Amino acid sequence: GAGLSWLQTTAADHAALKSSGVQMMTMPSVSWWPGKETACVEVLWRNPILQLKEGQQYEFGRYLITQRLLRHTTYATYLATDLLMERQIIMKVMLPQASATFLQNERKRNHLFDRIKSVGRVCHPYLAFLHEMGEHEGMVFFTREYIDGKNLTEINIPEEQRDAEVLMLLQKIVRALRYAHDKGVVFMNLKPGNIWLSDAQELKITDFRIPGFNEDPSTANVLAPSHWRYQAPEILLEGKGDARSDIYSMGVIAYELVAGRHPYTTSRTVNAPQDIPHMRITSLGDVDKRHHRAWDKFVMRALHLDA
Repeated sequence: GAGLSWLQTTAADHAALKSSGVQMMTMPSVSWWPGKETACVEVLWRNPILQLKEGQQYEFGRYLITQRLLRHTTYATYLATDLLMERQIIMKVMLPQASATFLQNERKRNHLFDRIKSVGRVCHPYLAFLHEMGEHEGMVFFTREYIDGKNLTEINIPEEQRDAEVLMLLQKIVRALRYAHDKGVVFMNLKPGNIWLSDAQELKITDFRIPGFNEDPSTANVLAPSHWRYQAPEILLEGKGDARSDIYSMGVIAYELVAGRHPYTTSRTVNAPQDIPHMRITSLGDVDKRHHRAWDKFVMRALHLDA
């Protein structure tokens, strides 16, 4: 399991520990004698779920982790089995250093758990259901419904059916967002990778924005399909948003589905998230790809940079 220990170390010790996969978090100096202080770090020994290799499994409370799907800066996503319910689930685990930020501060801890609970109370056919949350060996986690299917980035829509298929998808997304907004819950993490079509062709939206379980947009690469390219400017620049932020994200997705390319690729002035307020997106009506003109006003209004 994950262990904690205190020790006095040098810079060389730090480098050696990090190279071997040990995580460290700088702590306040400790006074061990009048006028004598020692700089300390909290050592978080190698985390077994981060070292998980293909074919390996790891018991995490009542869950059996079978595969790591993604690893981010502050958290990782796993495919797991709920041993009690005997079903596959998706597990999000906040890494020890990030978890400590919340667990060592009661106000932050309560805010985080209140957010997870609010998401867990949202129940709609088009939203993936959140099962459980908790702490395990110094790590905050929650589990959600596993969707057996493909996300929006993996789906090919036939050209002759594009308008009708996009309309059907967006109607379902809007209904799900409207339901969540009426419950006082804002998504703020809407992107194609979080929109799934199950094998039964049912739409499911996953992964509301939860503190500690989201990447810092300042580290994103504009050339990659990074999630920040679907977030509203007020989230990227101010770190906060509301229901209108979800409408902006939906506008980006709609533009991409209708035009066949991301709206930011039509502007030459986007090199970082901070450039978004100054860019000029080519009007959907001026895009070469054939589409029903009813999309033009709707999509460009959703993409307005001013909330």
